[in-house]
Amino acid sequence: MRLVSWNCNQSLSRKLPRLLALAPDLAVIQECQRTLENLPDGATYLWVGNEQNPRKGLGVISFGPQISAEPLHRAIWSYFLPLNISSPRMRLLAVWAYNHRASRFGAEHIGKPMDVFRELEDGLSGAATVVAGDFNNSVEWDRPGGPNNFAAVDNYLNKLGLRSVYHGETGESLGSESRDTYFHTKSKDNSFHIDYIYAPKATPIGSVSVGSFTEWRDASDHVPIVLDFESR
Repeated sequence: MRLVSWNCNQSLSRKLPRLLALAPDLAVIQECQRTLENLPDGATYLWVGNEQNPRKGLGVISFGPQISAEPLHRAIWSYFLPLNISSPRMRLLAVWAYNHRASRFGAEHIGKPMDVFRELEDGLSGAATVVAGDFNNSVEWDRPGGPNNFAAVDNYLNKLGLRSVYHGETGESLGSESRDTYFHTKSKDNSFHIDYIYAPKATPIGSVSVGSFTEWRDASDHVPIVLDFESR
């Protein structure tokens, strides 16, 4: 099974051929619109976001496996979507973390991953759980005692038995990635690794890859991260 996470920088309907060329079975897409056109027959699309801005939300597309939203999902999460996946059976937490910016939607809105993880801890610690998306965060931005330090996010997921597959497969450390996923103002010289896929440590991985800046610059300020699970 192939899982793709990509912040498409809006207008996904127009950019859908770029996503389809990656041949995903599941795709976690950030900054996508609520109503998606030109989906292939049989594909399923689930979306969460702020109804005041239907052009920018978090979507998950299945091109095969059956997907359904977990009843535990809360509308005040900006934006996190827990899902059940069939064949293979697994749980997926799709992420587009607004972090401190979530308060712009109202004081009750939750944008920090740790707050959501704690509510979902029992499910996240299961043997077949994947967390994937745009965390809008990096240890490069951590500060002493910071309330949303990414090192703490990573440590928390590690304790639940999950690891960043990119870092696990490459052996690179957080903050020292050779392949970045976000290019601010589409500048190659102002880039960061802020998109992640976490999977159980025992999960057999076929490959993990990150798109190239030159190939994806015309479509988005992010490049996709692609995970192929090893067939059993």
